[in-house]
Amino acid sequence: MYVTTALLRRTASNSSNTSTTGKRLLSSLSKKPVSNSASSSISGNFNQTPQRSLSFYSALRSAQRWSHGVDWKSPASLGAQIRIASSTASLFQRNIATMASENAFNRILTSLPKPSGGEFGKFYCLPALNDPRIDKLPYSIRILLESAIRNCDGFQVKKEDVEKIIDWENSSPKQVEIPFKPARVLLQDFTGVPAVVDLACMRDAMNKLGSDSNKINPLVPVDLVIDHSVQVDVAGSENAVKANMELEFQRNKERFAFLKWGSNAFHNMLVVPPGSGIVHQVNLEYLGRVVFNTGGMLYPDSVVGTDSHTTMIDGLGVAGWGVGGIEAEAAMLGQVFILCRTGFSPICNYQRYKSAGVDTIVLAGAEYGSGSSRDWAAKGPMLLGVKAVIAKSFERIHRSNLVGMGIVPLCFKSGEDADTIGLTGHERFTIDLPSNINEIRPGQDVTVQTDTGKSFTCTVRFDTEVELAYFNHGGILPYVIRQLTNQ
Repeated sequence: MYVTTALLRRTASNSSNTSTTGKRLLSSLSKKPVSNSASSSISGNFNQTPQRSLSFYSALRSAQRWSHGVDWKSPASLGAQIRIASSTASLFQRNIATMASENAFNRILTSLPKPSGGEFGKFYCLPALNDPRIDKLPYSIRILLESAIRNCDGFQVKKEDVEKIIDWENSSPKQVEIPFKPARVLLQDFTGVPAVVDLACMRDAMNKLGSDSNKINPLVPVDLVIDHSVQVDVAGSENAVKANMELEFQRNKERFAFLKWGSNAFHNMLVVPPGSGIVHQVNLEYLGRVVFNTGGMLYPDSVVGTDSHTTMIDGLGVAGWGVGGIEAEAAMLGQVFILCRTGFSPICNYQRYKSAGVDTIVLAGAEYGSGSSRDWAAKGPMLLGVKAVIAKSFERIHRSNLVGMGIVPLCFKSGEDADTIGLTGHERFTIDLPSNINEIRPGQDVTVQTDTGKSFTCTVRFDTEVELAYFNHGGILPYVIRQLTNQ
């Protein structure tokens, strides 16, 4: 793969460089999305994307078990805490209520009565659709169907998406993409710290924009299990556990203090402290809800998680998927997770191009992003000024992560790549991407020209209108903040 510079027409504001990443996010937010009234080709001049800083609390006063005062030795106490955390999600409940009042499938909203009178709540009854295809769907696909129906808003989830799932027998071989909103998110501390940092940075941006920073909270329940900091330095002695935990707290003092702050600062977030069990143990035994009741809306438990053991929850009949940190963060903020059937060049090159005020394009091969550290494989290039990636194909999660960071994913046409076209990696590129966001369509073709006279066609891998909205705002985080400031 090559790293090559993009031909840019940058404004002075785009070329300025600030040291505080909170200011960079605010700067990105202060720029309006691409105007719908302008229409012209652009030359690598894409929306600016947010960057982040790590601002930790520097002291951890004690090694007590912590997260809202829960006694983690008591399953009853943990169960009560889960219920409390769920009940604090007032914004999420209001969103659920709004969806229920506007949903195109309200005709199948059914009450679940209590034997003694009244009702437990309401749920979307799939048999009420009277579609014989539903009886043939695997149970896991019915979970996707219920979620799509419950969240059908005409934008993130459309009636056409519901039909794709119902017609699973025919649509599954076609590699169609299905939008999905999980009921909750599971994080471990390795990916959880950047997610909480982003939430904190978004609160800072909301304050500077004169809006209510308390609007920044996870919109679905988030469980963060601290288990990726474990090391064994002492073994074979009675005090081994205590000695290892003391060393663990010493080494991770800032991280643990920051996560402790986050557990109290954000609603709808539950932090399982160090020494309380690893993800697959806690996930299976404690954190699975099986059925949610949010504001009187009943729906099945489902989860996306950043730990490789997330899918063990399937053993309890709960649908679970493993995802990257950016996708998990998007789900935390109420965005859809796209389901489908179906290495970087030296940092010095990035920095050299960025210091010269020139944005960067990455030329890559097949399955770009496979085997990489997915979160930073997207965040790192964004921070270093990469504006587009042209590849033969993308690893699915990595492609969506790039979009979430405001980076444009482009695919060579079948049978073509950098070698067959004769690209050396030293060219400058002009990408004929409309500046009017309404003129960009998922999967459309665009022309790419080089300063050496070569011209070729690529497919823009914005696969949904939601991804186009993310790009128009410079990424997921600016998009969410703008939505909240407009409420």
